[in-house]
Amino acid sequence: MINNTTIQPRCILLVDDDGSWLDATRRLLHQYNPQWQVTTLTSAGDAHSWLTANHCDTIVCDYHMPAMTGLDLLKKLNESEILSLTPFIMVTGRHEQEIKRLAISLGATDLLSKPVVFEDLIARLQHSLHLRDCQERLSQLNASLEEKVKERTLDLERSREDVIWRLAKAGENRDDHTGLHIARVSVFSGIVATAM
Repeated sequence: MINNTTIQPRCILLVDDDGSWLDATRRLLHQYNPQWQVTTLTSAGDAHSWLTANHCDTIVCDYHMPAMTGLDLLKKLNESEILSLTPFIMVTGRHEQEIKRLAISLGATDLLSKPVVFEDLIARLQHSLHLRDCQERLSQLNASLEEKVKERTLDLERSREDVIWRLAKAGENRDDHTGLHIARVSVFSGIVATAM
């Protein structure tokens, strides 16, 4: 379960080759919510390196960047089981419909058109962070369920062994020959199993 008594800062990564937009957006986001830790990077390559070493709750990435585009970054993130789960918001021009379709097909969770309206960015970030919370809760529930399945499997194995032992004891009580035969077969089976 997520502990709601202590609010963990949420990490947001902004990736764009326009440094002035990054600075302005970082200041606006921090004023909106001081709990948001905003990291800014000016290239998709730097973003990929940073993401492999740091935890991030959501990514906002421009499509048009030199050397490596936002789509290239999204493709690289999809190669990692962990990084592919990070919500990804692609920022594109208004008329780049093909890019938008491709971004969604590659797993982008949301799209923003340039010029970015601050209120739209806030709404998309809140949605992305909520999605991240749901993913983390689901992951915790899955881990808890796996642990319960392991415990139940172990209990079932113990019950099965107990039933077998009780059946053997019931055979011993019927007559001594059958009981001693079962004990001998049990010992020999153990020796053969150990040797194998």
